[in-house]
Amino acid sequence: MRKKIKFRHIFYIILILIIGYFIKLPTKYETPSPSIDKELDVSTKGNVYDFNISIRDSEFYEFTLAIASKDVNEEKRLFELVSQKKQELKEQGVDYNLDDIYCQIVPQFKIAGSHYSSKEECKGANILLKLKIHSINKHFKYKYLTGDDLRMRWYEGDDDFEIVADMSKIEISSRAQSPNGSWAKRKRIAAVGLYKGDYQIRLEVLNDTPLAKEAGIYLKINRYRIGKFGELKFELD
Repeated sequence: MRKKIKFRHIFYIILILIIGYFIKLPTKYETPSPSIDKELDVSTKGNVYDFNISIRDSEFYEFTLAIASKDVNEEKRLFELVSQKKQELKEQGVDYNLDDIYCQIVPQFKIAGSHYSSKEECKGANILLKLKIHSINKHFKYKYLTGDDLRMRWYEGDDDFEIVADMSKIEISSRAQSPNGSWAKRKRIAAVGLYKGDYQIRLEVLNDTPLAKEAGIYLKINRYRIGKFGELKFELD
């Protein structure tokens, strides 16, 4: 004899399905929430980093090179040396540029560079990177901006997004805390419009930069709030 399904049972089943629909289930790939941080060795030409990410919300995403100290204790030690140097110059009555001092003592400042200094060691390390983004789920047209040119533009290729960035020509866009707790100077490689879905990311080092071994360097991926993504038509027929 068949049992009758009560109305409240049907109600609970429907409720569970609705909750399951709105809950964001874990994915097999990393998701920027709020960011993804990948430690890099950009000192040696030929180093390649391949990984997959999942985008849950269609939005612009920023890919930046974050340049930090090796660790928090090292950062504190170097900043103390900067303070000592400042005090010495004050006592000697010598005018100084603070950015010059940081670039002389702190590797991350020397690598990132500063446009507030005219010193050769403050021009920034010539790190050359190639970023490639491949959409696993769908084919669409990319819209993006670079670190050295903030004009939004369409990517000319019809397949994967690919860009080469000379980090010495890109100004520092922001600061952020690195995974090791020290503060990082960030340089934008590109900000790219990405639809919800899965992507293969490849970052390749195109030249040797021995100085980069003296710092903690990361690829940081996070949302980049600019414009209204919904008004942009990316998908190709």
